[in-house]
Amino acid sequence: MPMAVGECNAAMGRIVAAPTAGASGVLPGVLLSLKKHYALNERQMAEALVVAGNIGLVIANRASLSGAMGGCQAECGSGAAMAAGAAVDVLGGTPEQVGHAVAIVFKNMLGLVCDPVAGLVEVPCIKRNGGAAAQALLAAELALAGITSFIPADEAIDAMKSVGDRLPCTLKETAEGGLAQTPTALAWAQAYFAADNKS
Repeated sequence: MPMAVGECNAAMGRIVAAPTAGASGVLPGVLLSLKKHYALNERQMAEALVVAGNIGLVIANRASLSGAMGGCQAECGSGAAMAAGAAVDVLGGTPEQVGHAVAIVFKNMLGLVCDPVAGLVEVPCIKRNGGAAAQALLAAELALAGITSFIPADEAIDAMKSVGDRLPCTLKETAEGGLAQTPTALAWAQAYFAADNKS
């Protein structure tokens, strides 16, 4: 599901960017999977979205949701944190467990760079949505099992901002570093833009 939403976004379909277009598959991927496997109703889904949105607001106020500002840790990482917290809540966890899930996600995704091939939100973004959804579910399961994060959620968010501030511009959505500068990526980008200029 997370990758399907990313594909829809890349094809210019209608998506809800929660928190961003580059991370748009994470939250629906997690919540729709939980809905299917736990027979969640519409009210539970709506409440999960409220929890996710509030987590997103905290992240936006303390750090950033933007890959251009903080790397992919701020996009897919934030999407995963929102999804993990929502999953814990909808499955009956406590607010404290929600915080632990958010912190666990950021601990696992800290430092993830934003390196879209040809500047497009496709490679590696779509597959990263799948990976971020898996991180969200893992963090939710750990928190629900009573495993706590030594670092509190607010401090984990602050650490994500600190790392993002230190990332060089080449690793923040510019397509000038990381996977975007591999020989395969450069050759594909050149061919893509050459074909686009002919049309």
